[in-house]
Amino acid sequence: MDIKYTSADNSQNISKAKIAVVIGRFQMITRGHEDMFWQITELPNIRLILVGIGTRGNTKDPKHRYLFSFDEVNQLMQPLLEQISREKGIGYEVREVPDINNNVLYAKYVEGIFPKMDPNNTAVVSGDSATINCFDHKYLILRPEMRIRVHSSRIRELIRDNKPYAHLVHDAVAMRKINYETRLREYWRLHESEPLY
Repeated sequence: MDIKYTSADNSQNISKAKIAVVIGRFQMITRGHEDMFWQITELPNIRLILVGIGTRGNTKDPKHRYLFSFDEVNQLMQPLLEQISREKGIGYEVREVPDINNNVLYAKYVEGIFPKMDPNNTAVVSGDSATINCFDHKYLILRPEMRIRVHSSRIRELIRDNKPYAHLVHDAVAMRKINYETRLREYWRLHESEPLY
C-alpha cells in the first residue's frame, strides 16, 4: 500500500524514515489512533516510535482535554505499543510533552524532549495542520490515511449515555483500570453545559 506523505522536498521519500514521532493528548486510544500506529509500522525502515503525550503545561482553560494525567494516558497507550513491539520488533519511547502554546518554538522544544530526532531519518506523524506546520520544511511528514473514522467526542457521548463503546477503543480494560467512565461522568456532572468535543 502507498503511504501518503508530504515534506518540504518532495523528492525525499518517507520510506527512508527510521524514527517516527507522534504527539497527541491521547485522552483515549480510539480504533483510529490504533490504525495510525499500525500505518507507521507499514513504513519499511521504521525501527523506533517516539510518542509524546501532551499534557496541560501552560494551557489556561484545559476543560476535559487534559482530564487524565501523563501516567494515566501512558497506561492507556502501553498495551498498543507493547503489541506493536512484540509483533513488529519496533521499539518505542514515551515522554511527556507539556503544552507551551508557542508554534514558533514547538519543534525545537520537542527536539529537546526527544534528542534522537534527526531530520535525516525522522518522520513526524500527524493529521493536524498546526502540528505539521511546526515541523514541515525540516522533517518528513506522514499524514496517516483516515481508514477508520472514530471521534473521541462520539465515544464520550456513548460513555455519558451508558451505551457500548468498547468496540471503538483499543483497550477498554485499560480504561477501566484508571476509572475512566466514572471520572468522565463526574466531570460532566460538574460541567453540564460544556460540549463533549
